[in-house]
Order: sequence, then C-alpha cells, then structure tokens
Amino acid sequence: MVIRRRPIFSSGIAEEIRSALSRIAGLKVAGSTSSEAVRNDDAATVAKKLSVANILTGSVRQSASIIRITAELIDGSSGLDKWSQSYDRSPGDAIKIQTDIAANVASALSAALGQAARTAISVGGTVNAAAHDLYLKARAQYRGDDSEESLRKAIGLIDSAITLDPKFADAVSFKATLLTDLNGYYNSGTSRFEPGFVQAAAVARQAIALAPALASAHLALATATFWQLNVGGAVPEFERGHALAGSDVDDLLNYADFVSTLDRQDEAIRLTRDAQSRDPLNPSAFAQEAHAQSSLGRFAEAEAGYRKALALAPNRRLIRSFLAVTLNELGRADEGLALLRQLPPDYLFRMVGEAIIYGRQGNRAASDAALKHAQTVNGDAAHYQYADIHAQRGDVDEAFASLERAWSFRDPGLAIMKRDPFLRPIKTDPRFESFLKRMNFPA
Repeated sequence: MVIRRRPIFSSGIAEEIRSALSRIAGLKVAGSTSSEAVRNDDAATVAKKLSVANILTGSVRQSASIIRITAELIDGSSGLDKWSQSYDRSPGDAIKIQTDIAANVASALSAALGQAARTAISVGGTVNAAAHDLYLKARAQYRGDDSEESLRKAIGLIDSAITLDPKFADAVSFKATLLTDLNGYYNSGTSRFEPGFVQAAAVARQAIALAPALASAHLALATATFWQLNVGGAVPEFERGHALAGSDVDDLLNYADFVSTLDRQDEAIRLTRDAQSRDPLNPSAFAQEAHAQSSLGRFAEAEAGYRKALALAPNRRLIRSFLAVTLNELGRADEGLALLRQLPPDYLFRMVGEAIIYGRQGNRAASDAALKHAQTVNGDAAHYQYADIHAQRGDVDEAFASLERAWSFRDPGLAIMKRDPFLRPIKTDPRFESFLKRMNFPA
C-alpha cells in the first residue's frame, strides 16, 4: 500500500499516518520517498510504478476554527474506493483523526486489528496538539536541510515540543537522532567525538523508558552506542529495534547498514532489496546495496547500484564519489576522475577519491597533492579517510598510524572498518584485528 498526499495535503499528517500503519503486522507500506515522488499520479499509475495494491490519498483544509480532512482508500487495479471518510474537527483533534484514519484503513484492508495493533498505532505519541505540531516542523526541517544550522534549528523545535509534553517519546527519540547526526557530521575534529554520542544515548534511553516498544528509540540508542565504537554493545538494541520496526523503510535500512558493518554482506543485500521493493524510488536503498556489493568485491554489481541511486538523486555527492572509485576498480580510472571533478574541490570525498585513484595509477605526486589538500581542509577530523588513502597506496605503516590517530579522537568512521573495501590491503595485518577487538566487534 502507498500513502500519498495531494498538494494541499499536510506532509506531516501523511507521514504520521504512514508511520502508524507501518507498525501493524500484516501491512506493507511503501516508503515516504516513493510515496512523495508519485503524489501527482493517478491511482493506476501509482500502483504500477510502486507495485502496490492500494493507495491512501486525501486532502486537508484548515481555518482558524476547524480542520477538515478527507481520506480515501483506493484499489490500485480498479480505481474504486474501498473506504472513504471526512472529518470536521477542531485543530486540536488532528492527532485523533490520524489514529482514526490508520485504524479504519487497517480494517478496510482486513488486517487483524486487535488490541496489539491498536496499541502499535499510537505508541510513542502525544495528545498535545502544539507539541505534535512542533515535532512535525522539526522533522520537516531535518528532511529539507542537513546543514549544521538546520540541525540546531530542528533540535530547538524538538526541545520546545518536549517542554510542552515531557512524555512525548517520539519527540525524545527524534532528539537522540538529531544529536547523533550533529556530533557525527559537525564535530570539528578538535575534540573527541565520544561525549556527544554519550549524550545522544542518554536521550535515547529516556525515550525507551517512556515507550519500551518504540522501534525508533531502540535504533537511536543502537546508533549512538555504535558510534561510540562499542559495536558489540549496539547489537542487542539494533536487534530489538529491527524486531519492532514493522514495515518502516528507514528503520529497515538502518538495520541493513548495521548488518553490513558486521560484514554480513549477503544478509545486508537481502534486506536492502526488501527495502527497494517497498520504496523503489528511494536512492538510499540502492546505494546501500552497492556498498555491500563493493565490500564483497563485486564491483560491476556495485556500479549498477550506485548508478540507480544517482539516477534517483543526482545531487548526492557521496554516491558520486563512491561510484568514481568503483569505476577505478573496474579499470576505468579516467571515468572515475571525470566524475570526481563534478564535485566541489574542497569536498572531502572528492579529494579522497583522487588520492586513491592517482595512487593506484602510480602518479604519486598527484596523489600526494590530493592528500595534502584534504589534510589542509579537514585537519584532524578525517584521519580515518587518510588511512583509506594510505591503505590503497600500499603505505601499510602510515595507514595504521592514521587509524591510531583516528582512535585518539574516537572517530566514528572506525566502526565501518571491517566492511570498508578501501582497507582490504591491510586486513590481514594483525594490527587490524586488534582494532576490531578494541571496538568489541562480535566474532
């Protein structure tokens, strides 16, 4: 089933209904990326593009005194209504309307809507309309802009929501995710990464205390623990979050990425393909499969995945840089360098890619220049990436020296070293296994 919104339909309400339905066993709900991409198509076209049987669509109109929501469940093959209903309520009743819609849709689809399912629909939520509105604004801020300024603005919004309802577990869980991203992506490299992840983990535990069955809270704690470089400690929370996640595509990809870091690549590929079937227009689903294929040395398959992802999201810089080094592995270095030159000169992964490709070509001067440029721009914040470069150039001792420096800052990049194809040349060195033991990697 796909949930879409028309131009006047609130994206926040659509997302909340989608999230509620994805928690119900027996329902498979298309992901938000694909749902949004087809929002202006007719039902038959949507059903064909996304391979879904049913489409939930609707509209919302709001005045100062009343909110009117109309929802329709449409059969994708016939175009006929299976269920429809209109709601005229005060704006403060929007939360209850969302729950009602989710319950009615599940019933119309003949899902077994027992007490467990009704509980799942509302887990982690709030009855405070103002808090809920702030939560939706924070999520919209996060989706639209991943800059440091935007993340800090989203945290401000979510803090206001939590102030209005301290028991709003969805909001507390989302704050943990925001804090993790802020620390992981915007740590200047002048201090250790660990304290920021410790703070995020503490917030995630608060969310779990409020709603023990909230999948996002367990996954937020797992991620914060993982990036503290305690991989084994993250396993139980990842497993618990995955067991609770239902059909939410973002949660599924989160778990698939973790499985990949443990070097269980075939399992990761199976999970990402499940995500692709549920959200076929989501570039991350194809990029994550490509990462796993690359880790296995299947570079032709990796190229295909990265190209699918890039076709869906042409502005994703990281995907373009990974495709470039994959082309180098396939003996097409010039194509790879041409792709990298489409990226900004100071972008870290352009410089890393150039240093690797030039180094593999034997052009040491050009490789050294790219490495020096990266060090000048990024300083101590990118020692893990410098290790990738040294490993690819055959500089084994320099690679381990960079990894040691990354460890001194508790660089979260170290957590992916077991699956990292760039480190393949040094994986048989005993020092590599020593790093895995430091991070409590499962055997």
